[in-house]
Amino acid sequence: MASELTHDWQSFQGTFYPRRKAQALPASAGSTSPLYVVVDGVRVVSAYGEGEDLGDWIGCTYAEISDRMSHRKLVVFDRKQVDEWMGSAAGLPHFYDQTGFFREKAAMPLHRHFLLESLHGWWQKVFPASYGIYLRMEGETESQHSDFFLTVRRGRVDSYVGLDIVETGDRAIADTVKALADRHLLKVQGFVVSQKDWAEWSDTSYPWRRVVAALRAKTLRLVPFRWGVAGLLVLRAFFGI
Repeated sequence: MASELTHDWQSFQGTFYPRRKAQALPASAGSTSPLYVVVDGVRVVSAYGEGEDLGDWIGCTYAEISDRMSHRKLVVFDRKQVDEWMGSAAGLPHFYDQTGFFREKAAMPLHRHFLLESLHGWWQKVFPASYGIYLRMEGETESQHSDFFLTVRRGRVDSYVGLDIVETGDRAIADTVKALADRHLLKVQGFVVSQKDWAEWSDTSYPWRRVVAALRAKTLRLVPFRWGVAGLLVLRAFFGI
């Protein structure tokens, strides 16, 4: 087990947005979603489209891109303006907050991960001010399992770290949850789910009915099982709470 919490936000991004990160495709002639472009003078220095690979745009002139993508809305930012935003974002504590800041400034739609969206919403009124979540994503073999621990404070992810844990089985996972709770003086809830299910849920804005179906089928397991947490999952799935 990792001895100290760290801010491993690259791993965080891969865990909470696994498929969206992996499926980048060239800009599509059939898509109508906006594309975001940063220019320095007449040259493109950065470009972004949700789920699209725009790497070959770098170094082109804006006129070339505008002519090629005349059917798409291009949202253009000056590099100096973006540099100023980066300076302002430096004072924010975490990757997730900084990402939200940039999207707000650029008026870009934000695909919030279903779990993070709930933690930031009504659930923070019923959860403790600070708590931990231990997530085990099970692969096809034990060597492919991934273990992560995050702390949440006042509805926001405060720390996130990958763990090196070799024990398997719910009894061993329960011991891990207890050890994390004792070490960090927090109430900790463990979730065990397959990597396949987690990836599919993460690519959907509201997968909660599938989450509850997995809980009933015991392909999603709560360790320890808490009726209050299970009840919140059901309320979220069928009543949006």
